Amino acid sequence: MRRNGKLKAIAAALGGLVLLIAGASVMLYPYVSDYYNRRHQTEVITAYADAVNAEEKAAIDSRWEQAQDYNSEFAEAGGGAPLDNYMEILNIDGVMGYIEIPKISVYLPIYHTAGEEALQKGVGHIEYSSLPVGGEGSRALLTGHRGLPRAELFTRLDEMEEGDVFYIHILDRTLTYSVTQTEIIKPYEFKALEPVCGKDLLTLITCTPYGLNSHRLLVTGERIYDEAPASGEPETYRPNGILSGGTTSGKYFRLGALLGLGIFAALLLTALILTGVRRYRRKLRAAKHLRRGGNRKK
Repeated sequence: MRRNGKLKAIAAALGGLVLLIAGASVMLYPYVSDYYNRRHQTEVITAYADAVNAEEKAAIDSRWEQAQDYNSEFAEAGGGAPLDNYMEILNIDGVMGYIEIPKISVYLPIYHTAGEEALQKGVGHIEYSSLPVGGEGSRALLTGHRGLPRAELFTRLDEMEEGDVFYIHILDRTLTYSVTQTEIIKPYEFKALEPVCGKDLLTLITCTPYGLNSHRLLVTGERIYDEAPASGEPETYRPNGILSGGTTSGKYFRLGALLGLGIFAALLLTALILTGVRRYRRKLRAAKHLRRGGNRKK
């Protein structure tokens, strides 16, 4: 009976350990997955910036002019459907540019169209709007998912307030926008997304409320100034977020520390259980030897 009791206790301890590890894995999955995705997104941005830096200044300027010409033709056509050459404009290895929102630690590549493939990897440019190269009377629309279990993306967009700043990096230029308005609309209220004469606007869009997604959250910024390099040379890549020791880096450092402590505790518990099992087996063997010895004496 005593032997069975100890075996049950060991089995229960091992089962508890398995449940502990499984539970920790489920809880940590969103954080680990988001960390992996952030690293991948930063690598995409780095590759984009390297490709831009490798091009001649004249080629970069030509790309920029093509984008501005596109916006002019798009506006003359009355907006709506994208022009035939949409996918060719500002396309460097499949990336249009990248967005930086310091307040909410967003640093994401921008892709053509708002298709699901683009939104799983970063931010999508809604093709029924101006390209994000600025200009009076233009209004570019960028959209991103919220609340994905494996990536944060635009999850914290609702924290943006009037006066907050975000940056759009296109080719060797940086366009700076200050938030002027946040509003919630129904999905079919397109009038809120129309350009405004004389203003250079860019609107960030995501679903709301969190988890229900019945409405759309709009965060609109008006262009205030540029942070283009004074030398006129292409902007070089500036690490941000997880690679620069910012707030996101601290978050994942703490997560890594907790994960390490959790793994250490699980391994320590496993070692203690295995040590107990070995000791118990030695006692069983010793008890068998004693009984055999007693039987021989009889």
